[in-house]
Amino acid sequence: MNQTNRLEVHMFPCLSDNYGFLIHDHTNNLTATIDTPEVTAIEKALNENNWSLTHIINTHHH
Repeated sequence: MNQTNRLEVHMFPCLSDNYGFLIHDHTNNLTATIDTPEVTAIEKALNENNWSLTHIINTHHH
């Protein structure tokens, strides 16, 4: 990854008709998930990228 690119966005499927997003900050080793309704899908995506979840951002009820 280019040193100037601090953030990486990873989209992954969850539930039967939805997608989740992880945003990873490589500089500070922080990872956030946004409005993701399925824990198993989040854990799988985190493990595939060898990231640890540090922030959960919910903009509305799930």
